[in-house]
Amino acid sequence: MAGGASLNCEELSVLIRTIIREEIGVAMDKLQANEGLRKENKALKEKADRMEDRSRKYNIRILGVTTDVEKGNPTSYMSALLEELFKDKIQRAPEVEAAYRTGPKNKSGHRVMIVRMHRLTAREEILRAAKKERKFDFHGMILRFFPDLTAEIVKARDSFREVRAKLGETKKFMDHQAAGDYVKTQRDKLKSEAITSDNKEVWNKYKKLRNIVTKLN
Repeated sequence: MAGGASLNCEELSVLIRTIIREEIGVAMDKLQANEGLRKENKALKEKADRMEDRSRKYNIRILGVTTDVEKGNPTSYMSALLEELFKDKIQRAPEVEAAYRTGPKNKSGHRVMIVRMHRLTAREEILRAAKKERKFDFHGMILRFFPDLTAEIVKARDSFREVRAKLGETKKFMDHQAAGDYVKTQRDKLKSEAITSDNKEVWNKYKKLRNIVTKLN
């Protein structure tokens, strides 16, 4: 070194290892801090999702309500609408706590109507009735009723549907495989029987199964 004794190879090696250990230590501290922040952010997000889910617990999402049909008083209008639609389908008259529009206009040009029920049982009864009916024709409007789910729950449900669809395809394939294996087994049995027999009926059965197996393949 300029102005002092130079380091030999061993001393230089020790110095380099010390610097590397210090740098690794600093990097690990940062990683641990980031990991702590990641876990904290995840916990906060999960808490926020739970709070949002609870806040929507009494809500119903209604599609098809014509724009401005409520004439500036959505709560009063939706109370009357639900009363008329479900008076014979639920035990007690539905009490609406609040109603409001949300989100952008859909393909039909209307925004979604959110209705918050006073009682959870009324919400559940309405959704059960709506699931059976699928849709309602109310004064020329085609209405559909759904639970007001968070984006995370909708995403999870979509993922589940994809998995269920794939499982269904797998089951169909397995059923097809099992059917094919069974037919092949029966074909082989008839083939052995036909070879040792002059019975035309056995030969005809064998030919039919052989043709089926060819089509399956």
